[in-house]
Amino acid sequence: MRMESSRQQDSRFHQELARSFFEEVGDALFVFDPKTLRVVDVNPAAQRLTGRRRQELLDMPLADLFSARLEKDAEDLRDAIQITQIFQSNEEYSLTRKEGTPLEVNLTVTRIHVRPTPLGLIVARDISHRKRNKQARRALEEKLHRSERLESIGKMAGGIAHDFRNLITPIQAFARLAMEELDEQHPVQEYLRNMVEHTNLAKELTAQILTLNNRGEQRRTPESLVALIDEALLVARQSVPGNIRVEVGLMEGPTTVYADPTQLKQVVINLFNNAVQALDLREGTVAVRLARIAADDPFIRSRAGLSETDHFKLSVEDDGPGIPKDKAAKIFEPFYTTKTGGKGSGVGLAVVQSIVLNHGGEILVESEPGKGAAFIVCLPCVEERPPETDIARKPKTPPETSLGSILFVDDDESIVKLGSTILRRAGFNVSPHTDSQEALDAFAAAPRAFDLVITDMMMPVMKGDELARRIHEKTPDMPIILISGFSGNVTGENCTEYGFSQLIEKPMEPAQLVEAARRVIAANSP
Repeated sequence: MRMESSRQQDSRFHQELARSFFEEVGDALFVFDPKTLRVVDVNPAAQRLTGRRRQELLDMPLADLFSARLEKDAEDLRDAIQITQIFQSNEEYSLTRKEGTPLEVNLTVTRIHVRPTPLGLIVARDISHRKRNKQARRALEEKLHRSERLESIGKMAGGIAHDFRNLITPIQAFARLAMEELDEQHPVQEYLRNMVEHTNLAKELTAQILTLNNRGEQRRTPESLVALIDEALLVARQSVPGNIRVEVGLMEGPTTVYADPTQLKQVVINLFNNAVQALDLREGTVAVRLARIAADDPFIRSRAGLSETDHFKLSVEDDGPGIPKDKAAKIFEPFYTTKTGGKGSGVGLAVVQSIVLNHGGEILVESEPGKGAAFIVCLPCVEERPPETDIARKPKTPPETSLGSILFVDDDESIVKLGSTILRRAGFNVSPHTDSQEALDAFAAAPRAFDLVITDMMMPVMKGDELARRIHEKTPDMPIILISGFSGNVTGENCTEYGFSQLIEKPMEPAQLVEAARRVIAANSP
């Protein structure tokens, strides 16, 4: 009797252990009939995973719960259960929750002995989180790889930009000086205008290349994204041929983002122009749309590079020929272009992506051959409202002023000759130097003889910021203008932090240089 009682107690213990395991285990368990492949029982974890109550799951076909591929594996499941083997698929299955959203799961199937007829047991483990982490890790690795690649390109571009701008600066400025000397009707004027136009294009291309590795401080302000898009389209639509229809659908309500307005308008103009060019003079439609998407939207959650907040989704679409998959995968690579006949530099989209990433957003392309293309930009929302006007950004009218003496420093002799010529023609006295140490010595000998210093940044003996620092040690109130083709971290917004009154990017316009000199001297006159 005692032995029988012990066996009964042992049996109850194992039954309770099995039931407790079934109820408390974290993985979803589905007991099923191997002949019908229908659910016989489930544990609480299975109910939580599917979003369904137990009664809803009982007698449900496994194919309704898991992806249709399970039907292909049905014979393997039955065979495994008949010979008491464990069936484990290395592939991922999609489990459909009650509300219709899919979850990625791994399945392990085995036989259990609870009746004369063996039953099957599916152990389903949710791997969606692991898969998202894997995607996020892959995205971060790609971002790091891209960042390293752009850094290398940027370093090379910085050096090239400095030398290149030094070359085109005198070409453009001397062309403008020649235009001033000639009568407006002179036939050479057209040649000179073409020279100036093409040096401007070269200047824009150089600026785009430098954007690929912009490491300078960027000061962003709350801006209305709708207003920026409207301003950009006002410019871009002027060149749209009559055979192309433009559709614009922008959301109502606040659309505030922290942004550099010039850069975001550049993004819109570039994407819009690309869409127009994709139609290649055919009849078609370019659509620009803006909507707000919530932080928990599947689109946001699927993008590892986006923060967990609401985003604005800007899409620029065309119904042109589309982009093949192999080309779409490389579309944002620097110097890669899908345009033929020398129509594209391959810089534009790389710059657009760099700007978007620097604004905490993400850009992607969706396209199929023959079905057009859509470029989608996501930018994080900001609740703060932008200023109602942009009056603060408009430059004040410079006051009239007298002329003065200028110390002009650049290691490129052609730039020194050019700057001296422009400033002397305007009525300034100029002391030109190609050696920064000699320039500092000349200043130290008679610091009050000068009203202004104009210097380049990248010079072999002493860089422009070091020259400015040493000048200000002797004369703290001396105004200094920086002219440079590559100014490193110095920007127009933060140049005062480095001791400069203003930054002028090469190639500078003669009128721009003269006006800056007048304004800065006037601002520092007693």
